[in-house]
Amino acid sequence: MSGASRRIHGADIRENGVAYLSKFLAALVSTPILTALISLLRYTPKDEMEPGVYHFAFTELFILYSFYVAPIYFIFGIGVSWTVSQYVDSQVKKLKVYLLSGAGISVLLAILTMYDTVIIPAFLLSMLFGAVAAFIFWVIEQAFDKLMEHLRTSDAGIKRIS
Repeated sequence: MSGASRRIHGADIRENGVAYLSKFLAALVSTPILTALISLLRYTPKDEMEPGVYHFAFTELFILYSFYVAPIYFIFGIGVSWTVSQYVDSQVKKLKVYLLSGAGISVLLAILTMYDTVIIPAFLLSMLFGAVAAFIFWVIEQAFDKLMEHLRTSDAGIKRIS
């Protein structure tokens, strides 16, 4: 392999590493955001608590839901994001694929966790929830992509000056 080809190959590896880091960080940051949202929706305020019935504290809900949300983001979120980045160029199309994937994955998980009865409103709510989760991931990934691009260009500028 010639020197120029090794440099190009090295640049490709570095670019893929930065892209993967952006996806990993998006999953890492999206997890507590979505977990906090779910915990807020499921939390029962003190004035609405029934006496003699145990209600989870917000912190307990947050920890519990983190165990559910994190694997979904780290497996499906990163997987979908990586696949989409390989085949889709337009940001608008990427967002559409993210939203559809989030809705589809959420419905699939709902089907797997439902018992005997299928409730259509539950599917619709699940689709909405999955799309919101995917949107959160997409927005955060875009922010990290912009940050990585800024750091790369500012780093390249520094190297040219020195």
